[in-house]
Amino acid sequence: MSEDYLFTPKKDRKSSDTTNKFFCLEQDCDFIDENNLYRKNIDDNTVLAKTINKDNHIIYQIKISNNNELFNPFSKLDREKSYSFLDNVVRPSNKFINTNQSVFNYYLKFLSTKNNAWLVKAERERL
Repeated sequence: MSEDYLFTPKKDRKSSDTTNKFFCLEQDCDFIDENNLYRKNIDDNTVLAKTINKDNHIIYQIKISNNNELFNPFSKLDREKSYSFLDNVVRPSNKFINTNQSVFNYYLKFLSTKNNAWLVKAERERL
């Protein structure tokens, strides 16, 4: 009788439960998806935004610069590499933050149009 109430966890989890999408600039892309967004097949240092779909839960992540603002790949200030000890060791340049869907969509619109107004809107929505 007590055997009816035993909990048996599922052990048939597949790796296909996790789906990642990596977004980048036009010159770094591997393909263009159905929404005309530039995408990569793998996560590397040219990825600027990514979605992680794990067990029907979507996590939106955007790359940030060393000053904790959304990364602007078109700005000369953000693209310059810093070779100081603090920037390379203490504050790595490949840091991503979790955001909500609206901030993520504004940032993708900024990447596809190169219009800074979308970046400003994403930054304001983030705060």
